[in-house]
Amino acid sequence: MPNPIRLRSFTASSLLFTMATAAALLLTGCGGGSSAKTTLSGNTAVTVLLSSTANDRFGYFSLQISSLTLTDSKGNSVKLWPSASGNEYPFEFMHLNGIAEPLTTVSVPQGVYSSASVSVVYSQISCFGVDSNGSIGIFGEVGELPTTSTVNIPSPITIIGSNMGLKLGLQVTQSTNLTSCSSITNGPAPFTLTPNFNLQPVTLAAQPTNTENGLLVGLRGSISSVPSSGSSFEVTGESGSIPWQVTTDSNTRFFGVSGVSKLAAGIPIDMDAAIQPGGDLLATRVAVYDTNPTNLTYETGPTTNNLIHSGVPAIALFQRETLSDVPDSTPYPITTPDNFGFFNPAGATFQISDQLQNLPQLPFHAVFTNTTIVPGQNIMITSHASVLFIYPNPAATTITLLPQTINGKVTYISSDGNFTVYTVSLAAYDLFPRLGTESGQINTVNNPGTVTVYADSSAQQLTSSPIAVGSTARFYGLVFDDNSALRMDCAQINDGVAE
Repeated sequence: MPNPIRLRSFTASSLLFTMATAAALLLTGCGGGSSAKTTLSGNTAVTVLLSSTANDRFGYFSLQISSLTLTDSKGNSVKLWPSASGNEYPFEFMHLNGIAEPLTTVSVPQGVYSSASVSVVYSQISCFGVDSNGSIGIFGEVGELPTTSTVNIPSPITIIGSNMGLKLGLQVTQSTNLTSCSSITNGPAPFTLTPNFNLQPVTLAAQPTNTENGLLVGLRGSISSVPSSGSSFEVTGESGSIPWQVTTDSNTRFFGVSGVSKLAAGIPIDMDAAIQPGGDLLATRVAVYDTNPTNLTYETGPTTNNLIHSGVPAIALFQRETLSDVPDSTPYPITTPDNFGFFNPAGATFQISDQLQNLPQLPFHAVFTNTTIVPGQNIMITSHASVLFIYPNPAATTITLLPQTINGKVTYISSDGNFTVYTVSLAAYDLFPRLGTESGQINTVNNPGTVTVYADSSAQQLTSSPIAVGSTARFYGLVFDDNSALRMDCAQINDGVAE
């Protein structure tokens, strides 16, 4: 690629001449005055990312992708993701709302690609509703037949250079006509499911700042191997994807451990990382919230209940991602998500993800304890019980508050010190208002349908236009209960999805 042209002081005519000259140079080949386009040759390391765009209607949206194929303008195809081999697990997309995680890295012939296809062999979606008795519970729909998908490419994608990214983003609202929940005990309600994806290129920056240029945040999985020496390790993502090869450097920030030498196979990890040439990840942050891999179970997802169950404290978690070495009814290495996980929080260590570093500067007291955990917050629970699904509930070892994405309408904008403050109204089906008034909850908030969002200059603004009163937006960050009011420390803002 030619070096970028730096414009200083030019007249209008000279500016037009320079632009025309630059365009001619880009189109000129090796044959002197030839008008042939730049030759695309060789291969590019393409890192495929999974992401989603969604409102808060669904709690869980899982697809098992058996193949992903890219086709160029000449009809030549390259497979980016292989057919299911029997040991692959469905990918859960709701936890990727506005963020992304790597699927695989493939060597792709350079060229212009105009279409793509995705095959899905299994799907499962679920949300929360009210049954005939007035109780709130999980309702779901399951499809096990091959599903036709739509892949939108807004403009042809040019694969060029040594490395780049491709983001496969599931458009959740456009993927199904299911708009209300029905009890799975009464049989699945008729619905259609046609997964709708957007595929777009990602230019990888040397020092990325967000998903759009190669920084991936909130990657979670378990460590599968650690070399006896060095600064690298391998992580298996919670979706059971191809293991991520991770390196660290002197700028990597560690939380819970002092460095790579303190890591071990089986330890759950939460990290941010920059995509490197060849598809490896350079960790910018490595967090370990529980250093004991023995009899480890960890689950992530929104809290659904915080109550006393038969005289015993119980935290219920709606499982989006689950990993366990402990057998329950059958000894699966990865338990099936989309269920309630009940744990006894008495004696657990409550902690906050270190992903956001500005908590001391917030104009409110950001705490997370057994008296401030409320239904709807996104958490990770670890446990070391020898048997799951027992009574009383297995003891939780750690309970960690994690960032999450909310979708809502902005009703007011103000400022507080260095923070822009957005008052956000949530849809009635959102977990916070849906569960916030349910009887039996130990901790509740006064107005669970409203979240006050605080964004400072470090928050990534990825919206297509400035946020205004009346805008619908997605906000990603840590949600706290502050004196019975929901407040978010915001890390990223994306365009919203119609409610």
